[in-house]
Amino acid sequence: MRYVLTILVALAICCTANGEERAPTANEELALAALEGLMAQPAERALPIIKRVLAGSQTSLVKQRALFVLSQIDSPEAQQILVQTSRSTDAALRGEAIRSIGIGGDPKALDALLEIYKTGSPEVRQEVLQAWLTRRLLKMAWPH
Repeated sequence: MRYVLTILVALAICCTANGEERAPTANEELALAALEGLMAQPAERALPIIKRVLAGSQTSLVKQRALFVLSQIDSPEAQQILVQTSRSTDAALRGEAIRSIGIGGDPKALDALLEIYKTGSPEVRQEVLQAWLTRRLLKMAWPH
């Protein structure tokens, strides 16, 4: 139940923070549903698919959701992909990766945000602060 609540809170944060106001196309809806189904799959099965989505020609909306799903995978490789994407020049993907790190709460990934904060633009710094705040709020709401 704790994971369901975490996912609902995270989706609410992601959906309001990504600036994407349009409805998904039919193809995007299909891709989004497939990505959500990957959350129930083992990392060995989900990671290759998510990596293909992120490297492929999918829309920014689909790639942003792929980053959120990636944050739910308990794997060092998944966290490394999030950290790499948090340094991206694509502002939408970078912002989503930073948010996803905050939602996922992996300690090493959260530590990596410090360097991104130090070298980032004011916009990037604000995204990192929001990720840290999100992590803090989630920890307060659902302590381990």
